[in-house]
Order: sequence, then structure tokens, then C-alpha cells
Amino acid sequence: MLRLAKVIAPPTTAVCGCYVYEKVSTPPPLTPTTYTSHYSHLPFTTLTRTFTVLSSFLPLIISPEPAKLRDMLTELGPAWIKLGQQLSIRPDLLPPSYISTLTSLCDSVPPFNISHALKTIEEHPELKELGELKLEAGASLGCVYSCYWKGKKVAVKVQRPSVFKTVTLDFHVLTILSSLHDSIIPKLTEQKPYMKKLVKDFTESSIKELDYVNEGENQMYFKNELKHLPIIVPSVKFSSPKILITEWITGENLSNLTPEEIKSMIPLGVETFLYMLMECERFHADPHPGNLIKTENGELAILDFGLVATLKDSERANLKSAVKHLLTGQYSKLVKEDSVALGFLNGDADMEVIEPLITKLLKRGLLLQATERRSNFKNVSSELNEIFFLHPFEVPPFFALVTRGVAVLEGVALRGDIQFDIWKEAEGHVIRRVKGKVGGWFKT
Repeated sequence: MLRLAKVIAPPTTAVCGCYVYEKVSTPPPLTPTTYTSHYSHLPFTTLTRTFTVLSSFLPLIISPEPAKLRDMLTELGPAWIKLGQQLSIRPDLLPPSYISTLTSLCDSVPPFNISHALKTIEEHPELKELGELKLEAGASLGCVYSCYWKGKKVAVKVQRPSVFKTVTLDFHVLTILSSLHDSIIPKLTEQKPYMKKLVKDFTESSIKELDYVNEGENQMYFKNELKHLPIIVPSVKFSSPKILITEWITGENLSNLTPEEIKSMIPLGVETFLYMLMECERFHADPHPGNLIKTENGELAILDFGLVATLKDSERANLKSAVKHLLTGQYSKLVKEDSVALGFLNGDADMEVIEPLITKLLKRGLLLQATERRSNFKNVSSELNEIFFLHPFEVPPFFALVTRGVAVLEGVALRGDIQFDIWKEAEGHVIRRVKGKVGGWFKT
């Protein structure tokens, strides 16, 4: 009994100490930039949540099945669902079986009580004239309502109560666990520690989704950048960290359209998103059917600018170089130069091994007729994911978001045209731009 007491005493004392410290501590305000410091003053809260998370992972140690990981992330809540979605586009970190399973993660959850939305709105006296709210959609971070304001119909997006507190606590726990992971991994394997950087990139991009002021600024950026295209981006009428009010767009989500109607929207959709990728500093990374609307006039409207990738000038220039070498079949330069410049590989990677593997796959996947390419591309993508996992590739954060956006866009297009070939569409777009609409792409 004495021996047992000696074993139990230290952790029990530590937990009690955390509890007492938390009760007398005064943490700084909880904000997007101070949440780590805030929860550092709440060690008992952090410890109990960490224990809950680690307990959820135990079944995976016994039986590491992809479906169990997906279900566990869903049960843990919004932060973990979004982490799973991020991992689903990182073939450099997970085996192909996990990648395919995590792509089915969905952050759709039941709406919260409208009284919470009204309470949040009441914090802003300037919104007292908002009309009666009508629920339109619910997601993990917030709900969207319609109402009338100043004589016009508007969309009102309200953040879920306590979601900021819940998500930032999990971000703090993730940061702690990632540091622990990276301190242990070098002692057990030859694998390069990666989790701390992954979590840092993930939390920095995800925290922006919790700030509706940031989303509103993104929305107005795209409204200005895409004004020369026949695209509708709703105007922002009001924004605060927890509320975003925008112009109401009347129309049908692409998810409710017939395949023929979706097919008619594909060329403009592809043109718009490739323009974002190649010409803009930002890229809409979540173009799912619910965020794309066919208006009453047959125009394409784009909604929800919370998840946006930012591309530096150097990244965009390197991306254009990669497109050039891909289109012209210069696969050696694509692997040896572009993959290093974009951050996929280090300069000391064994190119003599990697280049032939990539070249063989690209030739098999891209140098076919469209119908053959379409039927063969899934297998090629799977093999490419395996190469990324087995060799020292690292997907850059901005490119992971771009990949997500392109994959979602392709999924939408395939609903309207089962023969849709995103490679062919992208190739046509680039050729048109090179011929004069936007010069200078392929200058070396």
C-alpha cells in the first residue's frame, strides 16, 4: 500500500496544484493572438482536456483503422474535424488509406438555439433594426440566417456560442501534444519531426476562420479582384469578430441543380478559380456546392470566404514555372527545380531515385487521351500519394489549401459532367492566357 501511495502521490499533487493555481490565477483576455497565454494560466482545464483527447486516441493504438480515426476526430469537435480535413490533403504525412477515409469528414452539425444568435446581435446597438431571423444553414463554427435590414434582404452569419473558447482550447492542446510528439519521434525513428510545424500552420490558418472581420475583408478583396469577370461576390454590410452581414443572393446552390445546369456553370467556375490561383494573392480554398450559387439571372455567385489561401509573389511565380514545365513535358525541371522552389523537397533529396518515379507517373497520367486519362488518373493519384508518403516530400501549407480547393471544385464539376477533365480545362485556361490575355507567364 505504501508503495502504491508513493506512485500515486506525485501526479495527484501535480493535478491538485494545477487546480489551485487555476483558481487563483488571472489569465489574460482570450483573443486570437493571446489564447496560448490565456490557457497557460489555466493548467487544470488544459490538463483535463488533454486527458480526454489522449483517451480518445487509445483505441487507435490497439486497432489503427482509418475509419476509427475519422470517427474519433468527429466526436472531439470542430477543431479536430478541421485538422482531419487538413490531413486528408497531406499525402506526405498519412498513408493513402487514411487520406481517402478522411476526405469524407464533414463539419455539418445541428443549428444552435436562435436565442444565442439574438444575444450576440444585441451586443451591437447598431444592429437593433435587424428584422426577424430565419435560419438558412448551420455548420460547426456558426449559423447563417436571412432577414431584412434597412429595407433590404441580407445574410447574417453568427458564430456559435463558446465555439471560440472550445476551438482555441483544442488548439492549445494540439500545440502541447505536437511539441511532445516531436521531442519523442527522433529518439524512436529516423523520421524528421513535423508535427509542431504542421500544427502551427494549421492553427494560424484556422484561427482566421473564427474572425468574421477577416472573412469580410477577404470577401471585399475578391469582390474587387473578380469584378472584370461575370461573377457575383456579395457586398459586406457589417462585420465584427462574431457577426458578418452581407448582401443576400437569390438563387440555387449548385448542390440543388440538375447535372445539365451544373455543366453549364463549369467553364466559368474553372476560369474563375484558376484566375484566383494564377493571378491573385489569395485563393478561395472551399468552393463546395453550398458556397456556389446560380443566381436568378444565371450568373455564378461565390460565398463564404473564411478559408482562404494566401500566395506570396514568389510562390505564385514558382507555381507558374511548375505549370510551364508540366505543360511542356519538362518533368526533370519540374522535379529538380520547381519541387524544391515550392518547398516540396529539400535540395539534398535523392533526385536520382525520385525523378524517374514522378516522371513515369506523370507520363502515364497526363499523356493520354482525355477519356483514358480520366479513367487512369485515380490510380495515378493514389500512387503519387504513396510516393509522397514514402519519400521526403513536404506539402507547403499554401499548397495544401490550394489542393483542397481544386479537389472540391473538381468534385462539383463531376456532378455535372462525369467526363470532366480538370487537367484539360486547366491546360486550355493557361494556353488562352499565354496567347495574350495575360502575358509574361512563361518568361524565364
